Amino acid sequence: MHHVLKRALCAAACLFAHAAWAGLPHGKLQYLQQSGTISATESVDVWLRLTLDEDSPALRFSSYPLLGFAAEDLPTLGWQYDFATGTYRNAPFAQIDQAYIGGGFTTGFPTAYDFEYATTFSPTLPGLIYKNGMDLAAGESLDFLFGRFTPKGGHASTGTWYMYSTHISLNFTGVDDKGEWLASIDTPVIAATCKDASCWFSREVIDVPEPGSLALLGLGVGAMVLSLRRRPAVRAVG
Repeated sequence: MHHVLKRALCAAACLFAHAAWAGLPHGKLQYLQQSGTISATESVDVWLRLTLDEDSPALRFSSYPLLGFAAEDLPTLGWQYDFATGTYRNAPFAQIDQAYIGGGFTTGFPTAYDFEYATTFSPTLPGLIYKNGMDLAAGESLDFLFGRFTPKGGHASTGTWYMYSTHISLNFTGVDDKGEWLASIDTPVIAATCKDASCWFSREVIDVPEPGSLALLGLGVGAMVLSLRRRPAVRAVG
């Protein structure tokens, strides 16, 4: 699964290079809650809105067996990771059984964070990634959780960080003529956020005193007030 994530989800630059295929769905992505301010201990959920273009084919498919795609829109070549040699091999598909949603992003400054994709298999962070069936008509929109940034060690450094662009894609799996599993090399992009700075997702990270520190501060202020109240009045001599 680690290698599937590495190839299918994290190769953002490669995925963005693919133009939309003529017979496949196409649309736009938009960040929800695009900007904000958070404490250095907060996690950040990234929500997106997928909207298919009015002239797009419907994003309507199912798997096992694969339905919803024209033969000419299916990939012909797949890859497989060889655990014994640590290498990849390519082979033609003999049969394609599944299509599923993949994705990726480009970002700056989140080295202080771990990122977890929201997947269809996750009971705690459910989302579209790995979903192997959809029904979304042209012009319709769908809001979904894309993933979560969590501060490493529970505390991130302060500053502002960005997600520059995000996309979702179609991925396919099947077998070669020997019946061995393959994943598609071509992963056409369904939709992406615009790359202009006005579309970036951002969070300003600030330090917020811990509850214990606030309590100590409150005790200190309270002690000062109490001592002032107990101080005897000074009478002027004259």
